[in-house]
Amino acid sequence: VSDEAADEWIKRSRSLEFNFVETASWNKCGRPKNAFAVHSDGGAVCVRYRSPNDRLLQGEVMSYWLARLLGLDNVPPAHLSITGSSQWEKLLHWFPELGWTKGNLVAIIMWIEEIDSRP
Repeated sequence: VSDEAADEWIKRSRSLEFNFVETASWNKCGRPKNAFAVHSDGGAVCVRYRSPNDRLLQGEVMSYWLARLLGLDNVPPAHLSITGSSQWEKLLHWFPELGWTKGNLVAIIMWIEEIDSRP
């Protein structure tokens, strides 16, 4: 993802509502309490939830920015969101199933379809 595309994605992603969310699986966003979500424009994201250890989410965002400073292009863009914000309004009923609490910090990471770590 180019720097320009990443900047645009972060800006847009911060303002879009979420229309769909499902629990994470081994091949979609990983561990329990994470989620796979879709914005109102159809763009997919991984959502990392670490409450009560919200400080661990900082690493997601810092990893992206450090990689960008180092000129690496293999770390997807990420930003933070609050689960009680207007972005999540349509999906509050999912929070108990996800194990989430309203008002907690989450990391939003761009989903890149069919990404593969093999050369």
